[in-house]
Parts: sequence; C-alpha cells; structure tokens
Amino acid sequence: MFSGQGFAAVVQDIRGRFRSEGTFHPAESDADDGDDAVSWVASQPWSNCKVGGYGCSALGIN
Repeated sequence: MFSGQGFAAVVQDIRGRFRSEGTFHPAESDADDGDDAVSWVASQPWSNCKVGGYGCSALGIN
C-alpha cells in the first residue's frame, strides 16, 4: 500500500517480541526504541527526513 504511493515502509516489532531481538519488558524501553527507530529511518540515504507513523495500540504509539 505505501510503496505503491512512493513511500518507503519500515516495520518494527517491540523489543523481544516476534522477530525483534532483546528481552520483552512491557513499556520499559518503548519510547527510546521508537525514538531510535525514527532517527535511524531519517538518517538513511533513501529518506527525505519526513517520517510518519501508522498502526494501532503498541504498533503506533511510539
């Protein structure tokens, strides 16, 4: 859906869940992880530094 409109899409799991590394501790590092993810996306050569979020519950909170 997003790439068809010219957007790059990045999917992130919560730390320690599904395919994400680390140990899951509910809400403990979510804000830092979200900030790190946005900073990483914005620093990529394919990024124009405009980063949006999409999702519900924990998928979109951070």
